[in-house]
Amino acid sequence: MSGKGKSTAAFCLALRAHGRGKAVKIYQFMKVPTACFGEHRMFEQIGIPIEGLGNGFSWKNQDLERYASLARDGWEKAKATILGGRISWWFSIKSPIC
Repeated sequence: MSGKGKSTAAFCLALRAHGRGKAVKIYQFMKVPTACFGEHRMFEQIGIPIEGLGNGFSWKNQDLERYASLARDGWEKAKATILGGRISWWFSIKSPIC
């Protein structure tokens, strides 16, 4: 599914949780770590950490094994955050290759 509002819905949930005083951290499995799009700037301004864990869109990537490896590594990082107890709830937007 592309262009169906998945990120928009996830970002709204994050904003609602943040507004209720919940600890929120956003991991984007398809965005590169150096990404600095509008959502990154906005979330940083309001104190919600957002981090890219991927290597761009899978359908543009020539090295799918590397892409899958980044997704697995990203999940381990997100899982550590979840199990660390600092985040009270979580959700995931799945990457098409995982």
